Amino acid sequence: MGIRSRVLILALSQLIATLPAFGSVIFGPLWAMITLAISYFFVFLFVMNNVGGNLPILVDPLSKAIGYREAIMIFYAGFYALSSILFFLTMFLMDGPVEKEEAKTNGMDNKAFENEIPMRNAGRSLPSAPHDSSRL
Repeated sequence: MGIRSRVLILALSQLIATLPAFGSVIFGPLWAMITLAISYFFVFLFVMNNVGGNLPILVDPLSKAIGYREAIMIFYAGFYALSSILFFLTMFLMDGPVEKEEAKTNGMDNKAFENEIPMRNAGRSLPSAPHDSSRL
């Protein structure tokens, strides 16, 4: 099937990885990690093999035009730079720090525990056992 088979494999691997991805959110910690590993297995294995497997299709014509070393520089180091730029631009699309007035939540906060005595001894000695002089 050629290139269409790669697209089909990508689509099927994403479909197979969808259910375990939901499991990683729904289940408790142990099963969440297990289902997350299964999801990552399908996504990582198939996407990396198919996307990375197609890279020689792009490198070969470019290497004939400008040289192999230069083509590798573009696709290897260049894509690192591209991903860095995309992450940097994504930073501006994210929300900023939450203001104190907006920090109100419906859940529990730690303000109830702010004034508790710390668990350390704070320089005081522990009470000693009473001395019984008759035993001496």
